[in-house]
Amino acid sequence: IFVVDASGSMGTVLMRQTKAAILHLLDKAYKDRSEAALVAFKVRGAELLLAPTKCLFLAEKKLRDLPTGGTTPLFAGIALGYNVVRMALTRTGVIRPLMVLVTDGHANVGGHAKRRVGEPMPMTLYEEVFALARKIGREKRMRTMVIDTEEKHPGSLGMAREIAVHMGARYLPLKTLRSRDIIQAVME
Repeated sequence: IFVVDASGSMGTVLMRQTKAAILHLLDKAYKDRSEAALVAFKVRGAELLLAPTKCLFLAEKKLRDLPTGGTTPLFAGIALGYNVVRMALTRTGVIRPLMVLVTDGHANVGGHAKRRVGEPMPMTLYEEVFALARKIGREKRMRTMVIDTEEKHPGSLGMAREIAVHMGARYLPLKTLRSRDIIQAVME
């Protein structure tokens, strides 16, 4: 289950390479009789663009027109990806799903996390993302990977790495993301 940041910070080149990798993995999934799914998040929410499927033609159709732009509702994307995983776990034949989060980790739109009784302040953007990541990390029936697309420089936030730590996920930083890097990492 790919959870892909489609916000403006991802850019068209990065999205094109991500799409190519996902299509390659879908082709492999078809040959292995596995399934793949795609969640994209941008602007104000997340959308399940491709429910778990083995149909490469349908995947190509959905991926072809996925544009980038807007703000980054990181919490919404991760939450929807996790819900897709949980739904997959209820079906027969699913052994251990892999959720691959592809993001620079920059959140600028909050989720709808509920306040706990007695909690003085609402959670910050990252507190709610980290809380969800920890919840996912406690789920032993799935595997997780975070592919960090943030350009590294002195002002880098390193939030994708933090998400991976809270999630207990495999972390893969990429200076220049190529579709074959994603393919290799997921296959490992």
